[in-house]
Amino acid sequence: MPTNEYTLDFEWTDELADEYARALTSQSSSGVLPRHTHLALAIMILAPMAVLAYIWGRFPPELLTGVLILLGVCFGFSWLRRRLHYLDCRWLSLLPFQGLERRKVQVRVSEEQISADMGEMNFQAGWAELAAMAALPGFWIIRLRDGGQVVLPVEVLSPELQEFLRDKAAAAGLKLQDNPSP
Repeated sequence: MPTNEYTLDFEWTDELADEYARALTSQSSSGVLPRHTHLALAIMILAPMAVLAYIWGRFPPELLTGVLILLGVCFGFSWLRRRLHYLDCRWLSLLPFQGLERRKVQVRVSEEQISADMGEMNFQAGWAELAAMAALPGFWIIRLRDGGQVVLPVEVLSPELQEFLRDKAAAAGLKLQDNPSP
């Protein structure tokens, strides 16, 4: 019986870190528009109406200023929150490689376990320790119960390995969280 053993070698570049952070940020619901579309539409309708009411003389300038500042604060904080989430994701993805010249990643997947060497971080875990598995646009994320995770670019995953990972997730009683588009 053939054994399923895969070894993945790749380098975690700045471009990969950026793409990964963008994928996670776009999947999160940390902005106003993804979570509160109805509120955003109401604001987009009310803001021009307030400006028109001011132009027609039916809206005091102080009230218009207050409404526009409130809208700016709401959207400004939403943008700031998304930006900080992006920067945190990028920084955390580069953390294991801090101070290293090369950001080499080696992941070994077998029937019994998954092991990874990512800069200063090394671990081995059995498939029973799997907590979650997600497929984002461009990346697969394998999360472990102890908090560790492995991020794999889709370019390094063969269709056979993707199917193998799906089978292991199903065997561990997990459903693959498949989010193919941002």
